[in-house]
Amino acid sequence: MAETLDKARAIVAAAISKAEESLNAGIRELRAEADKVKASRKNLDRAYVDLELERRAFSNDQKQAQVFTEAWKSIPEAERSPTVKKALAAAAPIVSPSKGPQRTDDAHPVTVRPRGPGIE
Repeated sequence: MAETLDKARAIVAAAISKAEESLNAGIRELRAEADKVKASRKNLDRAYVDLELERRAFSNDQKQAQVFTEAWKSIPEAERSPTVKKALAAAAPIVSPSKGPQRTDDAHPVTVRPRGPGIE
């Protein structure tokens, strides 16, 4: 009976050892996955910071452009520098005049004129 009890203890000890090894392997895998997630999070945080810095720089550029434009408008036309005028003209976006709606059904209903024979 003692021999059977020793065999049972050995079997239980082996099973516990295998279970511990399996648990430790699972824990290692989870830690490795957690490290990957942390690294991804750091990359996302860095990307967010970069985007935020770019947004703020763009916002500052807009504010500076607005201040410059207001100051420029306050200078009488005759006193404005021709070099700055050329630079501003080159930097200004090209705006084409509006052609209006492409089709009459795109237009506001009040502005649509009926067409047909006998209608002028």
